[in-house]
Amino acid sequence: MHHSQGLLGAATFAESEYRRIKLLKEAGFNAVRSAHNPLSRAALEACDRLGMLVLDELWDMWFIPKNPHDYAKDWRDHYQDDIRQMVNKDYNHPAVIMYSIGNEVGEPATPEASR
Repeated sequence: MHHSQGLLGAATFAESEYRRIKLLKEAGFNAVRSAHNPLSRAALEACDRLGMLVLDELWDMWFIPKNPHDYAKDWRDHYQDDIRQMVNKDYNHPAVIMYSIGNEVGEPATPEASR
């Protein structure tokens, strides 16, 4: 589940998040994975209320850039704080059952990442 709300853009509206999760539940889904960014508080609250399980994800890259000005240039300096902030945000949300520290990330195959 990407963070954007279609035509509404990247802003978070509690009603929109609730509607999106409700539609997914009605379609038979019981879990979502946030895609490349942690879920908003509004989305987590909707998941808690509707019983939707969550795999909350941080990034789609670590230190190897996909674009010239993407987050990879800052990742090394901020990854520990990013993880801490996501866990603190998710604390006490029963919907969150798992975390992902990267999807579509090639770095784990590198010697630097294994260190």
